[in-house]
Amino acid sequence: MTTTGGSVLRASPRACTATHLVSGLADCVEMVRRSDYLREVSERVMQEPTLMVLTALADAPRHGYAIAQEVKVMTGGRVALRTGALYGALDRLLADGLIDIDREEIVDGRARRIFTLSPAGRERLAVEAERLAAAAKEATRRLSVAKPPAASA
Repeated sequence: MTTTGGSVLRASPRACTATHLVSGLADCVEMVRRSDYLREVSERVMQEPTLMVLTALADAPRHGYAIAQEVKVMTGGRVALRTGALYGALDRLLADGLIDIDREEIVDGRARRIFTLSPAGRERLAVEAERLAAAAKEATRRLSVAKPPAASA
């Protein structure tokens, strides 16, 4: 694998046959494992807090507290992310390549990370939004066709 500026450039599993001659078989195997992992992650149904965090970052970069506040506003207070859960999710989303660190600032003597949605995160959010829209459309269609059960006296 090659790194530039702290980020890892990933090759596709198909590129491994040529890549392993230069960088070594271990790197090639790692690229294939990472590729399989990312495909599995992208095929899983997204949990609501993850969906909300990615949605909060879709229109603008935000720091952790601002993400939590945005999620609360978006859900009408129904979803309130606790600090530990939020930062655990942000760490996981960073590791999965779905968000990036836009910048770091010092505010009142404390470091603050500003997160942004990565291109992979934007794509994953779009796929999830399409999946949810299709499910909602089908549920609405079936509800409009089905007759409600008769009320019992």
